[in-house]
Amino acid sequence: MRILLVLLLSASIGVVVTTYGLLAGEETLAASQPQLTVAQRRLRQRRRVQRAAPPPLQSDVPGRAGAVLEDEDVDESIPPALRRSMLRSRLTRPAPPGSRDVEALHPDGRVRMSGTMIDGKRQGVWEESSAKGQRWSVTYEADVRHGAFEAWHANGRPATTGRYFLGKMHGVWTHSWENGRLHFRQEFIDGVPVDSVHLRFHDDGSEELRGEYRGGKRQGDWETLRPDRSLVRREFFVDGVVHGESVTFDAEGIAVAEGQYEEGRRNGVWTFRRSDDSVQRTETWKDGSKNGPSVEFDDAGHRSATGDFVRGRKDGMWTHLAPDGETVREEFWERGALR
Repeated sequence: MRILLVLLLSASIGVVVTTYGLLAGEETLAASQPQLTVAQRRLRQRRRVQRAAPPPLQSDVPGRAGAVLEDEDVDESIPPALRRSMLRSRLTRPAPPGSRDVEALHPDGRVRMSGTMIDGKRQGVWEESSAKGQRWSVTYEADVRHGAFEAWHANGRPATTGRYFLGKMHGVWTHSWENGRLHFRQEFIDGVPVDSVHLRFHDDGSEELRGEYRGGKRQGDWETLRPDRSLVRREFFVDGVVHGESVTFDAEGIAVAEGQYEEGRRNGVWTFRRSDDSVQRTETWKDGSKNGPSVEFDDAGHRSATGDFVRGRKDGMWTHLAPDGETVREEFWERGALR
């Protein structure tokens, strides 16, 4: 029993000695190392990060392969790993085989057209501009308009917005004036206007045009108006084509031109009046051309000239008359040329 107690006491003393020795060694080691300031610790930490940093991200954008991406526009408060992930997400995927960038310039050096061709077909977003400063952006899929369309006036304001689906206008399209006011808004399905009452507006917001679409085409009466809301023209449409009576008015409401259309072409006798409502002339039309007798009148309403048109040109004998009806002179015309 005594022997066992002696052995346990010896083991405890050994553990205490060993522990004291380790603590003393650590204190000696710590005392031998210099104390670092806060600035020194931060510098050492930055050096560790720089040594561990991967090589800079490089762009795969066609024509800019190998260009180092800058992250100066990324908030530095974002952790480095997340910041690099954000930059990586901005990379364009490697260009597929057969693709090339296209760019054409105006004489003054401005870009006239730019985009990507794949196997000879336009692909993705194409930017274009006119010599007068208008710009537009079109999305293509294998050379077919498919996706967003946007256009801007020369002053930078939006002009047109809409979408294409497989080459056809689809959805709501909006057109605006340079001052930002709405010109008109129209909805399409597969390129066909949706049935609706259609309105267009002047740049001051007053109504410019009104009519109705049915079956994707203009139908019935359509009216064009001036900013003061006075009527400019009234026409009748059948399946998108002017057919029937057409009347054009001056600012005072005088019908200065009146006649009939047949399937989009003037036909029959048309009457033209002066602003005092006196008849200026009558013309005979056929299939959209002057064809047949024409009579001109002076301010007092007397006949002043008579003759014929053939396919839109004076032809044959034309007689000029005095107010009392006497012949003043005669002219012979052939296919629009005086003989």
